[in-house]
Amino acid sequence: MVLSPREAMVATSVCGAIVLVSLVFYYTGQTTDVHDCGGSGACQVAYLQQQETRIQPSSKGVVPPTPSQLHFQASKDGLNTPRATKPPIPRTIKTKKVTVTLKGRELEEEEERLFAELVDDQCMVDWTGTIHHELANWLETGVSLQQVDELCVRKAMRISVRGNEVRHMAWNLPSINLHRVVSAVWLIQLAVDRSVARKNPIPNLEIMLQPGDGSYSTAGPSMQWLDPGPLLSNIKCGNDASVSFPMTLHDQFGEGTGDHLISLWHKRLEQLVSWGNGAWLEKKNSAFFSAGFGATIRGNRSALFKMESPLVTAIPHGFPLTEYGTYRYLIYAYGHCGWSRRLHELAMMRTVVLMEHSTCREYMHHLFEPGKDYVPVAEDFSNVEATMEKLAANEKASHEMAEQWFKKGVESFRLTCVLDYVEGLLRKYASLQRFTPGPRPDWPLYKLGANKDYFRETGRDMHNEDACPPRPLDITHHFARSHVC
Repeated sequence: MVLSPREAMVATSVCGAIVLVSLVFYYTGQTTDVHDCGGSGACQVAYLQQQETRIQPSSKGVVPPTPSQLHFQASKDGLNTPRATKPPIPRTIKTKKVTVTLKGRELEEEEERLFAELVDDQCMVDWTGTIHHELANWLETGVSLQQVDELCVRKAMRISVRGNEVRHMAWNLPSINLHRVVSAVWLIQLAVDRSVARKNPIPNLEIMLQPGDGSYSTAGPSMQWLDPGPLLSNIKCGNDASVSFPMTLHDQFGEGTGDHLISLWHKRLEQLVSWGNGAWLEKKNSAFFSAGFGATIRGNRSALFKMESPLVTAIPHGFPLTEYGTYRYLIYAYGHCGWSRRLHELAMMRTVVLMEHSTCREYMHHLFEPGKDYVPVAEDFSNVEATMEKLAANEKASHEMAEQWFKKGVESFRLTCVLDYVEGLLRKYASLQRFTPGPRPDWPLYKLGANKDYFRETGRDMHNEDACPPRPLDITHHFARSHVC
């Protein structure tokens, strides 16, 4: 049958609509959990959309007597971590939800008590080397005000810290990343409040924060130039201008919306540790990896699913983290933009991690020493099977490495240690400023516990479009992208 041009156009439109509806149903019609997304951006978006429609954080805050008049709040339903109900292969393990059961004044008192413990608590991690690595580009030259100003053209937010106040302004901040802004600024304010409570406030500073997946060098050439200033990002690729900062820890220790509570962080940490804290001899003698949706083909992951060795188990769909903890060996494989958030959970597992080489890393990568704390493998995974043969033949050494990894990993993700990194980084950055940050009374004043709705309303300057003019394209130099995002 031959269709007329008009009939063909109508048929094409109908088919396209059916495909679109099918995709929307596939990604949003099922109940998902960020822990099962395997790094899939579409899955993450579906989860966040569900959170938008099903979980509305309370706008009512409380005011415990802390230095910054901290506002703590919880969602109406507490933490919601639904499991995926339509995986390609049926799951047999269901994970219990971690919920915040306290409400009202009981929750206020609990958060006040836990904040007081944070003030007195000490971390066993020394972040000095990591902080110097992240800020290495400016240790000798310092940071100028012009360098900070120029970064406004990135999809970023400008953060001002002054005394116990955290203020912010943005000119081009996508709403899709507001959950990361919620999480990152919560950590900044908590670190600021803790420093004030310790009678050693963080010095005044202004810095740019970019919450997207990419780093400075994963952007196109039009968004790169010589001698840029520091840009707080999820990752740092090589020696580019990004400075790795914790922006996605809400996935593991908070809510998918970016909301945090100190009590919730502690409970989620305890849960993650319990999942990975099994006896070594009872774990499966195999290297495990899983990824779902489109995440199976990101980076070089597809090579893992082609391996035939009985010592490698690769599952092409999301898998409960409780199952990860039953394996002696786990594989870290980067995905979008040359990195993966999966390291946050792997660090909670008593396991040997086979880590794919990548120039893009989060700050906590630098705590772990290759060959001592984890096993580095080729970026294309070509030596994974041979590496597993050697590891399986020396269980005693593998067990010792797993213990070392587990000890460092759990300590590094305690809230005290994360705040130590945030505070140490901000202090060092402040010392590198070659300008004196002034007061910003016209910028929105952040209060601890502010949610996405707050940043959606206050996250960008709609009245002064000339405040952040486009930067002319630098055609005198070639800027390569470290990874395509």
